[in-house]
Amino acid sequence: MRKPCLKSVIHLVFCTVVYLTASSAFASNFVVKNKTKKAVITGDVPKDWRFKENILGFPYVLMSKKHASGHRSIISFTPTKIKSKSLDRQMIKSQVDDYKKGRLSWVEKYEGESVKFLKFRENSIPKISSFSVGHQYIVSKKHFEEKSIYANCSGEVFHIKYLMNMTDEKSDRQIINSVLQSLSCRRGGES
Repeated sequence: MRKPCLKSVIHLVFCTVVYLTASSAFASNFVVKNKTKKAVITGDVPKDWRFKENILGFPYVLMSKKHASGHRSIISFTPTKIKSKSLDRQMIKSQVDDYKKGRLSWVEKYEGESVKFLKFRENSIPKISSFSVGHQYIVSKKHFEEKSIYANCSGEVFHIKYLMNMTDEKSDRQIINSVLQSLSCRRGGES
């Protein structure tokens, strides 16, 4: 009987450590479909986060555990009726001023304060053509950040939005970024 060579054992241990590290960071995957199921976005569910359908008025929501702040960070996924042909850089950029006016009006309605707008950005999601804009604001003495991302998946547009209480930024910013990095798009019916 041959003894396994040291190189093979080291390789096996290394692969096991990498697998266990990756599996502890992400508990499972999630799938988001548009109504026709022609476009599908998939991504990783982080450890201690939950993926729910039809909750909080959104068709799909990924949410953190409840923090000491009493809040949860959320990432929502909403298929839209917008076709990607009508979603281009110029069209989105022209909507940024409307977005800002709308957010300022909302903050004023709730007697809050606008802190800053996040810069218009292309390709917020590395594997999916996308545009994003965001806002930080204070309402009821709590500082929040939200970002709206319009992602083109197989000719269909999905609105992806995250909301985070800034007291939870240290624990959730990297997780939210990891989820966005994990997103990928495929046509419905493909594996």
